[in-house]
Amino acid sequence: MPPAYERELYFKYGTLEVGGNTEYHPHEWHHVRKAFDSGEFEVKFAVARSGMTEAEFAARCTAIESAARKPFQDLVVKQGTATLLSLKHSTNTALNTQPEIEKPGGELDTGRSRLYVFRLSYDLPADNAPTVGLRESGVAVKYLPSRRRHVTITGVWTANSGSDAMTAYDAGIAAYSTAALTALTGTYDKIEEDADHDYENKIVNFRQLYKERVADEGSSGTLNATNIKDQVLTMRRREEGPGDYVAEVEQVNRLVMLDVRYDCWIDKTLSTDLRGEWENIRGWVVEQVNALLAGGAVAITLEDFDENVDDNKFTVNLVCLGLSGGGMITNAVSIATQIDFGRVRVGIWDSEPISKYEYQGHATVMRSISQRFRVGSFLTEKQAAKHLLPPGTQGRPHLAPLGGTGSWSEESRVIRTSPLKIGVSDFGDPFFITDVEIDATYEYVKLKRSGAHSASSTGTGAGGRQVPRAITR
Repeated sequence: MPPAYERELYFKYGTLEVGGNTEYHPHEWHHVRKAFDSGEFEVKFAVARSGMTEAEFAARCTAIESAARKPFQDLVVKQGTATLLSLKHSTNTALNTQPEIEKPGGELDTGRSRLYVFRLSYDLPADNAPTVGLRESGVAVKYLPSRRRHVTITGVWTANSGSDAMTAYDAGIAAYSTAALTALTGTYDKIEEDADHDYENKIVNFRQLYKERVADEGSSGTLNATNIKDQVLTMRRREEGPGDYVAEVEQVNRLVMLDVRYDCWIDKTLSTDLRGEWENIRGWVVEQVNALLAGGAVAITLEDFDENVDDNKFTVNLVCLGLSGGGMITNAVSIATQIDFGRVRVGIWDSEPISKYEYQGHATVMRSISQRFRVGSFLTEKQAAKHLLPPGTQGRPHLAPLGGTGSWSEESRVIRTSPLKIGVSDFGDPFFITDVEIDATYEYVKLKRSGAHSASSTGTGAGGRQVPRAITR
């Protein structure tokens, strides 16, 4: 049934219509509030019609209350043919419209009439902001002890008349972040990004984390590679000196041990070939290892490549050996001396079963010298023999005279050489070394020419016969 008269003022929210030629009449004045980020609308209207049954009136009230609590609808307010307000969730002139209806109670409430208060709260698009769509933002700078900076950019992005919030964010955030980082100066690598939109994709809350780049990334002269993210390169240099034989021989230069760990993420929009990316980076990593060694050859003895295909990242551990000087790398010498005093004993029959004659035979003094060393080059056996310990002259103790008129005589010598190539052939700078083992045997002896024996060399009795000496032990 049409109203008794028609009003110029007309409100429509979703399927709820008030004023105009409807049966529901605005009461008093409507209220509008708008701020930068949100707004409110409120109107009172009366439901009054005679001739309705109780059931018809109840059904009409139920329909009004149901329509007035449905969210995400459009609100239009007209004065005749002129539109006073157009707050449309559907076209992003109002965002996330949230209705509320109240029956405050009062004189207008009867068995066939009722006064309602309809309220609508809503967010507004940031269409008049310096950066369209950016409702609010913040830039936080964290300084590490080294003064390297971590920058966090946060904010809220809204939908606009042409796109939803996430699309608008994707289109505008790069320019805004670049401007914010440019103001700080420096070069930065985006490490993390969170962008959370609401149910209707009208509001995006975002956070971006950037780390300042202070070293090259993946190649020389590239401070911020587009495909590499959050690179971490750590290197450890170790030098050990467990003990080497250094008396009277050349200087020993131990191999330098270098432990390297490289981590990075790869932008999946640019590449998913993790192994290929590492092969492009490896040469640069070896350059950094060479710089840490500060001269010499670096051989990679172990490469441990660990890839995470789901996160498109990889970790590589390298074990490297650096040859910084060449020459002797390790040197160990052991000396063993064995003395046979030359006593000869023959049993005799007397009252003691353990009685023996003792004769002085020829004493023997033997010395074994073992050398185990590694040289930073390829050696033949002839070349290795040049490293044999020289005779014990000029204060050299290993073959020093033991006294008397004797001297050391070399009896045997065994030389073993084991040439080795250190390092993986495909990359790095492999080098050759030689493991050498020299075992030499010497006897301390007084040498005489054949036929030059003297009777004085043995104990003699009458007639020059050797006289045994009885002993009891």
